[in-house]
Amino acid sequence: MGLRTHDGPASGFAFVNHGKTPAIIKSIAYGIECSTNPTEPRYDESPPLQSRIVASGKGVGYRVEAKGSSSEEDGAAIKAGKLLIAVSARVVYDDIFGDEHETRFFWVHNGQTNVFAPRHVPGKEHNKCT
Repeated sequence: MGLRTHDGPASGFAFVNHGKTPAIIKSIAYGIECSTNPTEPRYDESPPLQSRIVASGKGVGYRVEAKGSSSEEDGAAIKAGKLLIAVSARVVYDDIFGDEHETRFFWVHNGQTNVFAPRHVPGKEHNKCT
């Protein structure tokens, strides 16, 4: 997963099938936002599925960009760590046996520390892989 803030916050990520059998994708959703204290993931985008079946060892990649433009003030607040960039996504899929699985993540970038890491919120399970 990468992060870019040149024209406004944007990120790219991929879901990769690390299993030994194909995954049948049911849904994918993702989002990105700038916030002083992001506590809930956003799933604003639900793109058309590139492929419903993802073979073992293969993946599907996506790019997400924040809506609207960022000001110089926003950029300065991001660099100072006063405004955080939160990226979230989830995929729901069935295995070949018909069992449903979900993988989701909620990561936050802090510009002051230059750390992009999972966001842990007490009592919430925003980062999950079943």
